[in-house]
Amino acid sequence: MTSKNIFTRLQGRGHTRGRQDTGAGSACVPAQHPPVKGRFEHGLGSFYSDGEIGGKAVRTRFVWSPITPVSARWEQAYSVDAGKNCQTNWIMQFRREPAE
Repeated sequence: MTSKNIFTRLQGRGHTRGRQDTGAGSACVPAQHPPVKGRFEHGLGSFYSDGEIGGKAVRTRFVWSPITPVSARWEQAYSVDAGKNCQTNWIMQFRREPAE
């Protein structure tokens, strides 16, 4: 028997017009991170969450850019000063393969 870890995306509208509140978890591991808040504007998605790492307050920023029909870039950065300075620590490039 094969075990599958299926991730889900939970999405809802925030109180501010157009703001997205999202969280992710899986059937095996429930969401353990604070909700992510932000929005897509002018082809750029900027999202953040406030949480703790090692007992210290940390703001995590997530940016989607540029988004095209065949590609996208996602980056994650941490800030220990409420978002004034961010240190990028993870970048992913996505590319859609042509259908065969």
